Amino acid sequence: MKENSDKKILTPVTYFENLPDDIKSFIELSDDLIFQLDLSGKIKSINKNGARLLDYKPAELIDKYFFELFKPSFRNNVLNVFKHAINENENKIFEAGVLGKYKDEFSFKFRIKSITTDGEINGLIGIGKNHSAIRRLEEKITELNENLKETKRIINIERSR
Repeated sequence: MKENSDKKILTPVTYFENLPDDIKSFIELSDDLIFQLDLSGKIKSINKNGARLLDYKPAELIDKYFFELFKPSFRNNVLNVFKHAINENENKIFEAGVLGKYKDEFSFKFRIKSITTDGEINGLIGIGKNHSAIRRLEEKITELNENLKETKRIINIERSR
């Protein structure tokens, strides 16, 4: 990844390890996927419940490339979002398909941000919210709306007779 001319890129620091215990407990309570990546995209920290969402144990994901978790059709887009988050030091929001340990597909909405200390980039942190249930409900609503339209059409035909 490119180095900004005004920012020095450092080796990764395990951000979560430097947090107070009460904040670490809060992270572990979350049902969301909360993670830290180094600048190469390797997972350096991940919460237990987040790893469980994908049928992993946290230890199985440490040092794994985060991008390998995404469906191949999303990887290029995700990589570009991550590069932009690092280069522009901006919060980024995106949705992508993630593959679990047993290749189950999950829909996630992510928020990511680069970690900086004194203007120096240390890595990325992010939160992913599982939107799979919402996607299924949206699909069901679409299906039901189509059925409703067809039912109304049939009722109108019968009324006109």
